[in-house]
Amino acid sequence: MPVARSVLRAVAVSRFFDSLGGASDEVKRLVWAFLPGRREDDDARRALAAVRRDGMQLLGAAAGFAGDREVVLCAVAQNALVLGYASEALRGDRCVVLAAVRGNGHALQYAAEHLRADREVVLAAVGQTCRALEYAAEPLRTDPGVVLAASAQDVLALQFASGALLAERSFVLEAVAANGCALRHASKALRDDRGVVAAAVAQNALALPSRPLAGRRTRTCRCWPPARGGTGGRAGTTCGRCRSWRGAAPAATLPG
Repeated sequence: MPVARSVLRAVAVSRFFDSLGGASDEVKRLVWAFLPGRREDDDARRALAAVRRDGMQLLGAAAGFAGDREVVLCAVAQNALVLGYASEALRGDRCVVLAAVRGNGHALQYAAEHLRADREVVLAAVGQTCRALEYAAEPLRTDPGVVLAASAQDVLALQFASGALLAERSFVLEAVAANGCALRHASKALRDDRGVVAAAVAQNALALPSRPLAGRRTRTCRCWPPARGGTGGRAGTTCGRCRSWRGAAPAATLPG
């Protein structure tokens, strides 16, 4: 088993102090202060203490340690978004990125490209916030498991799914079974599919949006131009003379 570098250093320092023999304590303190690596160790300890208090210190007191794995791990544990200020090598370090996205899914945007295509990393991110799906690689935004995991957090995550996936009937049926409002993000053809719409409404009666008024028959009064004090001739408003509705919208109905 290889001996740790710190152990070898401790042994060397111990032997060196033994060789000083009867030197005074003051001399030993001075020698200790200027030992090779001593100052670097003190700087690393100060950097670690700074980022444990505030991860943003990776830009301040610990600015020279953006490439130090231990310091960056402590920083992202305190503030996941400081991953964006870590070195390029550490933004490609799977352990560092996983630690960051588990704290804040938005940190995925700062991960290296190959990690934004890593299924485990993306699942950890969307499990923390559905909007992390926006930063995932295109193949994962077509992955039904990843997209459903994100939409389980919030159905609005479907706006970041690929168009090809939202046109798949089997996927949309599974999505609307979990949340009927997923229907609003499906392709137009599936929004007009009676079976899909029925499944969505069965899960949530409010899943079916009202259709626009264009192209529908509407009732209008015969007063024209509208009398003074009315609200104009727009559909869904009233006439100022007879107070009758101009184009009241009928209730939403299933397609077909």
